[in-house]
Amino acid sequence: MISERDKARYPFTTEAADYVKKLRIEIDDLITDPYKPILKRAEERIRQALLKPDDLAPQEQDPSIEILSFPTAIMLMACIDNENVKRRYAVAESKGFSKKLKDESLEKVIGIAQGTFDWNIKSKGQNLRETYEIFLHFIDYIKNIKNMNDLKWKLTNRYLKDGYVEITKNEAARLIEEEVQSKILEKTKRKIEPPKALKEILETIKQITMEKPVFDTFDTPSGIKVENMPPCIKKLFDTLSAGGRLSHLGRFTLTSFLVNAGATEEDVMNFFKSASDFDENKTKYQIEHISGRKGGKTKYKPPKCDTLKTHGLCFSPDEICNRIAHPLTYYRLKIKALKK
Repeated sequence: MISERDKARYPFTTEAADYVKKLRIEIDDLITDPYKPILKRAEERIRQALLKPDDLAPQEQDPSIEILSFPTAIMLMACIDNENVKRRYAVAESKGFSKKLKDESLEKVIGIAQGTFDWNIKSKGQNLRETYEIFLHFIDYIKNIKNMNDLKWKLTNRYLKDGYVEITKNEAARLIEEEVQSKILEKTKRKIEPPKALKEILETIKQITMEKPVFDTFDTPSGIKVENMPPCIKKLFDTLSAGGRLSHLGRFTLTSFLVNAGATEEDVMNFFKSASDFDENKTKYQIEHISGRKGGKTKYKPPKCDTLKTHGLCFSPDEICNRIAHPLTYYRLKIKALKK
C-alpha cells in the first residue's frame, strides 16, 4: 500500500500518477494563484537537479505540492531544447529516488517494481543464499541492464533459476533507477506548446541550464583539444560529459584515446566522474591498467577504425576518416594541420 508520504517521495509511481489524473489540472491552471506553489517547487526541483544533484531531496511538508511538482517539472523540461540538459535532469531525479529506495523495506521496493513497472519479481523468502533477497524474471532484468558496464550485471555472471535472476534489494533499487530515468527522458521528448503565461518561468529555467555548474560537472582533461577529436571519439566524449553511459568497449576506447593523446590519469579520472554510473575504485583500476601503470605494464591504444565500425562505434565519418585507419592518426593530423 502506497501512502501519501510515499507518493511524495516516489512521484513516478502509478499511485502518484493516478492521484494527479483525478485532480484534472490543466497547464493553464498552473499560472493561477492556488497552483503557483507547485510551479515554484517544480522550478526548485530543476534547479537542484542541474546545479546540486547530490542535494536533491523531497519537500514533505505538503505532499500534494511535492507530487504535482514532479510532472510539472517534466513538462517544463520538455519545453527546453537541449537533450544533454534533459538527460542530466533525468539522471539526477532517478538517482535521488534510487538512493531513497535503498533505505526502504524489501516489501515496498518489490511493491513499487510490480505496481509501477509490472516487473515479474518476488521475494525469495528463506533461502540458503540470503544475501540475495529477490528473484527477478530475466526479461525484466535484461531490459534494465543494457546501459550497465560493470561485469557483475552480465547475465552470465548471475545465478539463474527457472528463468529468474537473483538480485539484492539495493540492486533492485538500481534497476528501478534505470526505469525511472527512461520514463523521464521519454516524457521530456514530447513536444509541448506552453501557454504564454509560462514564458517567465521558462526563461528562468533556460538561464539555469546556462549556468556554469551545469557544464562544470565534468572537466575536460588538460591538454586535450576536443575540436580535434575524430567524430567517433567526440561522440563518446559528448555522451559521457552529458551524463550518459558508454558500453564497455566505448569506455575503453575513450579512456585509451585520452591516455594516448596526453591526458594524465588524474585528468581522465576527474572526467569520468560525470558518468551517471561512476564508480571511483573500478574507474581508477581500469585507467591504471589501460595506461600501463598496473597489470601487464602495457599501455593500450584505442581500437582501429575497422573494429569501431564492427561494433557500431563509428559515428558520422568525415573526409579525414576516409584517409586514416586509427582515431589517434586523425587527432595527430588535425593538430599538425593547426600548427602549420
